[in-house]
Amino acid sequence: MRPSYIEPCAQPSPNHHLTRQLEHECLRMDSEQHETEQSAVMIDDEQRTDPSPHPSLVGLAPEIWLEVLSHAPRSIIGTGQWEDMFALSISQVCSSLRELALGTPQLWASVEWQPTGESTMEQAKGFMHLWMLHLERSKQAPLELDLCPMREGGETFGELLEATLAHQSRFQTFNILCNSEQLSPERVYLLSSAPILEDADICVNHCLPRQGEGAGQEEADRGGSIAVDLSGCCALKRLNIEGNSSLNRDTGHLEHLTNSSLIHSFRGQDITCTHLMSFFRSAPSLERMTVNVSVGNIVPPIIPRVSLPRLRFLYLFLGSGDTMAPDSLFGSLHLPSLEKLFLNVNVMGTFGGVWQHATSLQNLRSLKLSYTHNMGPTGQDEIRTLLSFMPLLTSLHISAGWLSSVTMDQLKLQDWPYINLCPELETITLDSDPFRENVKSHFVEVGPLIEMISSRWRSRNGENGPTAGSLKHIQVRFPGIQNIQEMEQIRTFMGEGLVVQLL
Repeated sequence: MRPSYIEPCAQPSPNHHLTRQLEHECLRMDSEQHETEQSAVMIDDEQRTDPSPHPSLVGLAPEIWLEVLSHAPRSIIGTGQWEDMFALSISQVCSSLRELALGTPQLWASVEWQPTGESTMEQAKGFMHLWMLHLERSKQAPLELDLCPMREGGETFGELLEATLAHQSRFQTFNILCNSEQLSPERVYLLSSAPILEDADICVNHCLPRQGEGAGQEEADRGGSIAVDLSGCCALKRLNIEGNSSLNRDTGHLEHLTNSSLIHSFRGQDITCTHLMSFFRSAPSLERMTVNVSVGNIVPPIIPRVSLPRLRFLYLFLGSGDTMAPDSLFGSLHLPSLEKLFLNVNVMGTFGGVWQHATSLQNLRSLKLSYTHNMGPTGQDEIRTLLSFMPLLTSLHISAGWLSSVTMDQLKLQDWPYINLCPELETITLDSDPFRENVKSHFVEVGPLIEMISSRWRSRNGENGPTAGSLKHIQVRFPGIQNIQEMEQIRTFMGEGLVVQLL
C-alpha cells in the first residue's frame, strides 16, 4: 500500500564526492570540447594501454557491445552512487565505448529519479542536469521513466516534472510518486499527448499538516496536482491514478487497457457511477479494475448492457449512496468472466436496501463484502438479496460490525424445495471486529452460527437425492461469543476434516 504522507526532509548535509563527479559531467553538457576530460570514474591512460595479454572487454567487437547494451540496467539518478548511472558510467570508460554509448539512444531512455539520501540544493540541481542529459541523449527512443522524489521540494522537482512532460510524446512507461507540496502550489501538470504510453502509475499524495503548524486539510490540498487526458493516451495497457490527481472526463478509446486503478480524490473530480460506466465503455479489454466511487448516483438502464468479457477481478469502493447505486451499475453491465468482487461500503450513515438487478454477478466465485464507517448491514434483506445473484459462489468473506443471527439463518442450507443461498460455498469468513478493537457490536448468537456451519458440513436432501456438504474452511471473529472450537459438535466436524479458525 502506498504511504499516505512522505515525511519532509531534515536539514541537508553535503556530499562532496558526488558533487565533484557531477561537476565533470555538467562540463560535458556545456561544451563538446570537454568530452576527453578525465573524471573520477574514468580509467586513466596507463590502464587503457596496459599491454597485458589478458583479454579486455574494451576490445570486444561493436556488435557484441550493442548486444550487451541492449540488456543494460536502467540508470538511477540520485542515489549518490556513480555506478547506478550505467549509461553515464559506460560512456566514460574510453572514447570507443563513449562513441558507442552516445550512438545508442535506447541506453539513455530508461532512467529512474530516486534520491535516497539528503542533498544540497546544488546537488539537486546537478541531479536535474543529469536527468535532462539522459532525455537529450535518448533522442527519439521510447522513454521508460520513474520519478520518486522522496526529498526534493517544489521548486526543483516542479521544474523537473515540467521539463520531463515536454517529452511525453515518447513516454512508454511513466511512473511518479510524490507529495503535492513537492509540486508548484495549485499548479496542474497535464499528461495529454502520450500516444505510445503503455504503463502509467501516477500517485500524488495529499500533504498532511506538519505537527504544530495547525494547518487544516483544505490548506494542505493547495499543492500541485497531475491531470490525465485519456483521449491522448490510447495505447495504455495499465493505468493507476491515485491521490491529488484527476482524470479527464473524455476517456477516449482505451482498447488495450487491461489493468486500471482509479483512487484519485482531487477536489471537483470525484468519480460517480455514471463516470465509471463511461470509462467501462471505453475499455472493453479490462481484466482487473480497482475504483473508488465517491458519488453513488443511479445509472439509467442501458440496452444492450456494456460488456466487459475479460474482467475477472473488480475492487469497488463506495463512498456514498445506498444499494440502488451499485445495483444499477451491475444491472447495466455484462460480466461473464468476473470471478472475484471486493465490495467495500465506506458510507457515513445508512447504507441499505435490496438488490434487484445485479444479474451480471451470476458467475462470481469469490465475494468480499466489507463495511467500515456505517458498520452495516442495516436491513435484513440487504445481504440475502445480494447473495441471491451468486449461485456459483465458493468463497464468502463478510466483514461488518452489525452482523446478526438473521444472516446466519439466511446462510443456513435446508432441504429441497427450499431455495438456498450460495449452495456451493467452500470457504466462509465472518468478521464482526475487523479493526481488532475487541468490542461486541454484533448480534450473533452461538446457536444459529453452529446450525449454519452444520448445515453446510453435513449432507442434506437435494432435488436429486442426498447432497454432500461443500464447506471446507470457516473463519470467525465474534467478540463476546463462546469459543466454538471447544464445542463438541464443532470438534466432531474438525475431526472429520473441517478447518475451523478463530481470527
